[in-house]
Amino acid sequence: MITPLRRALNRLLRSRLGSSAVEFVGMAPVVGVLLFASVDLGNVLYTKFRLNTAVAAGGNYVLSRTADISTASATNVAETTATIVANTTASGFATTIVTVNNGPVTTVTGGTPATTSPATQDIPIKQGRCYCPTSASTFGANAACGAACGGGGIAGRFVTISAKRAYTPLLSSYGATTGGYIIVSNVVQTE
Repeated sequence: MITPLRRALNRLLRSRLGSSAVEFVGMAPVVGVLLFASVDLGNVLYTKFRLNTAVAAGGNYVLSRTADISTASATNVAETTATIVANTTASGFATTIVTVNNGPVTTVTGGTPATTSPATQDIPIKQGRCYCPTSASTFGANAACGAACGGGGIAGRFVTISAKRAYTPLLSSYGATTGGYIIVSNVVQTE
């Protein structure tokens, strides 16, 4: 004989009511983590794209001022380029370093430019030279303008532009951050 308690228990075990709720409770954390990771990765990429846009704007400005790279106006080119890059998307958005043909260097931190230059007597000499840049985006040995470089490429005058922004992703760096920064660099050949 089946007791009423046993009958109720059998009915409860065969019932499918509430199975959707149990499945939802099991899947909700997984879906939540995936959504959270997607938003976090989106923020990293958005910041990197904004830095890329700022560095590209600086590169465009440099290309419009190619005649000034080997003159006394190179310091102005460095300051203006660094300010453009640092403030393209928002005031003080990025810390920027611009080096014009191994000569004047301008750093913008918090929207304020600070220019350092080599010794005054070296500026015209360095600005008039052509270089063969290295794979590490540094100025290599000086060479005759237009000459073939040992590592490939052609010797010329260059401007290096680097922008970085502090960023701490919530889950992972996704390989986009270095030491807590998202960094974008570019080397622009002006001649």
